[in-house]
Amino acid sequence: MKSTLIKIFGTILTAFLSPSFALLLKHKQIWRAIKTGYYNEGYTGYPDYPIDSFIDILRHVYTDPIDVQILMILILLVLVLTPLRFYKEDRYEKGQPISFLRQWFILGIVFCLACLVFAPYLYTADIYTILGVLLLLPLSFALYVNILLYLFVDRWINKIQNHKK
Repeated sequence: MKSTLIKIFGTILTAFLSPSFALLLKHKQIWRAIKTGYYNEGYTGYPDYPIDSFIDILRHVYTDPIDVQILMILILLVLVLTPLRFYKEDRYEKGQPISFLRQWFILGIVFCLACLVFAPYLYTADIYTILGVLLLLPLSFALYVNILLYLFVDRWINKIQNHKK
């Protein structure tokens, strides 16, 4: 019962923390805003926005409305993390647990396919944009989500299972 609650709440917490990946992508602009008091997108020609608090920085980083972010969290939770959890449980019951790298590979493939489906502008983009959006961004996001899953679920489940032995 305890491990089931850890799996449920840890997976939900991972889904809700996954949008914080945008903070990692824009860390240079965030540090510059903290130091100077002005936020800039990092491109030339864009204006500097005055920043009074960390909330102002978050408003510029997360430009999507909150309902879009909640929708993406629910999609991540329902379509990706829950089936992955069932797959991990099935493999564990068969005596073949999934390693960290294999779980990262599975998540990476799912996120790469999602980018391929939901980013139709890539068909006219140059090769560097295609590599960045189809490979680097989904694989780094998959690594981030996998680390969160390890911290909030897998590590605690392993402690419980080792304690039973």
